[in-house]
Amino acid sequence: MKSALFILFVLITCNTIAQVPLLQKLWVGPDSTYMRANGKRILFETFTKRWGAINESVEYNLIGDTLRVTNPYTSQAPQTGAFLMDTLTKNKLKLTPLDNMAGYVAGALTKNNVLRQVTYKDVKQIYTDTIKFEKIIFKQQGGYPGVQTLTYEVDEKGNFKMFREKTRQQLAMVNLPADVAAQMEKYGGKSPADGYFTAKVPGGMLKQLTELLKKSDLDKLPAKAQRNIDVPDHIIEVHYNHKVKYIIAGWMPMIVQPLNEFLVCLPEMFMSKPTTQNPEIKFSHSE
Repeated sequence: MKSALFILFVLITCNTIAQVPLLQKLWVGPDSTYMRANGKRILFETFTKRWGAINESVEYNLIGDTLRVTNPYTSQAPQTGAFLMDTLTKNKLKLTPLDNMAGYVAGALTKNNVLRQVTYKDVKQIYTDTIKFEKIIFKQQGGYPGVQTLTYEVDEKGNFKMFREKTRQQLAMVNLPADVAAQMEKYGGKSPADGYFTAKVPGGMLKQLTELLKKSDLDKLPAKAQRNIDVPDHIIEVHYNHKVKYIIAGWMPMIVQPLNEFLVCLPEMFMSKPTTQNPEIKFSHSE
């Protein structure tokens, strides 16, 4: 009897060990919901038009086909919940919440407190090779004083135009004594030059941008989201397939984060030339 129990324990343990690596990636659910396991934690995210990215980070423990989750960071006793893991393959994950706590963190609890099963797909399954990129407009604004407000546009041929404003830190340094301003720049870092700029985006970077757009599930995302006063707002307007997707958020959804990070860094990846002409970059939607 003991031998049989030991063998059963070993089989369950081996099965659990085999399942954990499959969870360690981005999973895409319905209605702009996402899930990613990392180490000992799982991050569930629901991206809504009204509230933006709603994140629930929980500790997890996988026992056979039961996924147990715990939120230890509460004012009272730790909250616990569980999912039945109906399916876990390389490309598909099905979770059935067994209680309200699990349903809440996964965005699977309806307004009438009805629990619903959530089916996730591997992020590679949402790749869209039919996207024809026409142009993209990106803006960064707000946040802490050192963040530089910039707006730029890139079209399908790689034509780049940008307007970069002075940061609040730069504006504050104008009236400071030269030695104080120099110290601030030394320890705070020198901000990129402000003004109007034009350039040609290298072909390799343009191809990388197009690939990121194909992986961003553009058709499924809400048009707008809640803005944030503590971090910079990022605005992305993509013109593709004769339609426009406009997204604004302090925290972009998981599926768009690689694209957003690329767009934040793009102006520093190649040389651009200053110009005195206003590039006249205009969003189709109001900011």
